Amino acid sequence: MARVTEPEAKLKKGFLQKTFNAAAGWIHDIPDIKKGVEVQARLHEIMIDGYKRWGRMPQNRDELWAAMKNAGVKPPPEIAQHLSSLPENSGARHFLSCKKGGIIDKAIGTISEIQAVVNSFSKAGKDTFWRQTLPELYSDLIEMYGDRPGRERFGLGINPKQAVSAPKNPVSTFS
Repeated sequence: MARVTEPEAKLKKGFLQKTFNAAAGWIHDIPDIKKGVEVQARLHEIMIDGYKRWGRMPQNRDELWAAMKNAGVKPPPEIAQHLSSLPENSGARHFLSCKKGGIIDKAIGTISEIQAVVNSFSKAGKDTFWRQTLPELYSDLIEMYGDRPGRERFGLGINPKQAVSAPKNPVSTFS
């Protein structure tokens, strides 16, 4: 695969694409599944499927990593080791102890797609994906769900997306 030059990398200006390019930006002609928005859509599917088993959404990186592992996405050895070394009272243990994911055919396909993307990265790219990109995509997702301090709770600061506000005088089409 050809490497993207610095000027080419700067052309990808969308927030999700910039975030995802931290792990995948070096790949030229990124297939659709390797675009941040597509990975985030699959992450959404994983969270919907997992919520049925977990009864809650991940609230921090450890819980997110544990949820992804429970869903069937294989973390890098360092993260798997970190998860196995967590204290018994860690919230992440809840996600690890739930019934494993991948029951629904659609979820299995989604997990396979995410795993294929992760497997395509170099060791450094996998580390960046799990430690930086995945939390960025997830925290943006939970903010769309209505969890406004999601990014801050993940230690990522305030969301750089411009806040969308309701119009002051909405026009109703109903009489």
